[in-house]
Amino acid sequence: MGVQVSKERICWKDVFVWFGEFQRLNQTPSLSSPRQDRSNVSLWSAPSAGFLKLNIDATMKNGVNFIGIGAVIRVHDGVVKGALARCYYGVFSPFIAEYIAFREGLKFALSLNCQPRSPC
Repeated sequence: MGVQVSKERICWKDVFVWFGEFQRLNQTPSLSSPRQDRSNVSLWSAPSAGFLKLNIDATMKNGVNFIGIGAVIRVHDGVVKGALARCYYGVFSPFIAEYIAFREGLKFALSLNCQPRSPC
């Protein structure tokens, strides 16, 4: 007989793993630590002064019937104005998962009275 874990608990575990990875990748390496190869890590680029930037992402795992989405809103100097993480239950394609992340990130930004503007 195995231990049952709620879907919410699994999702929060994923959020903490993601956040730990985020913190690790954004650390400033100390002089005593070996230099990490960051050639495959995409770096965040700041918006112009007076603007905000919304970054979104979605994650999924084969065999698991939910996706995780996240959104971060930052000002030009990198200070976080708001962050969002949610789980959605069901089977989604990667395209739909990213769409949900975009939709929820935009709704979140609007709830903070941010005005949308696109570089496109």
